[in-house]
Amino acid sequence: MALVNCETCGVCFEKANCHIRTSPRHFCCQSCAAKTLNKEHPKRKLKERMCKGCGCVFVFKDRRRSRYCPVCSESRRNKAAFQTLTLADCAARPSVKNKHPSWKWAYVRALNRTWNKHLCTVCAICGYGKGIQLCHRRSISSFPLSATVVEVNAESNNIPLCPNHHWEFDHGLLDADQIAALTVKSTGL
Repeated sequence: MALVNCETCGVCFEKANCHIRTSPRHFCCQSCAAKTLNKEHPKRKLKERMCKGCGCVFVFKDRRRSRYCPVCSESRRNKAAFQTLTLADCAARPSVKNKHPSWKWAYVRALNRTWNKHLCTVCAICGYGKGIQLCHRRSISSFPLSATVVEVNAESNNIPLCPNHHWEFDHGLLDADQIAALTVKSTGL
């Protein structure tokens, strides 16, 4: 046994001579070994990409394959950037082609969740507060294709519902008038 110093934290510890001969590196524990070795040999290397929006080169760190730099990505989430985007534009997106018809309005629903997440507090009917979903009062397919996404996803066209009541609303067991009456009754307004 010999005394050696840990490369990461500098703690002095005993190490068997056979282990010293097989490994020239000395670490007091697995945590210290991981800290040093992961810095030297990272599993995922940061990749550079060219932004499709502005053309600048950026490095993305997360697993998601982002095509836009953080600045362009944030501006794409901004509601003002979608003032002129129509339902026809969304239905013609390449990501929706050759997919099941239920995917047709997936982009519109995703934008709705991003823009109106502040509405997802509790279910308008039962008051349940977990897993709240935004439900369109007037369905997306009932709007003309010339309608803008901002118009379809307006706050006045959204109802926060729990998954059970959302299913009931979508299958005609509840209507918007019943929901409004229940909401008024439960809040006492």
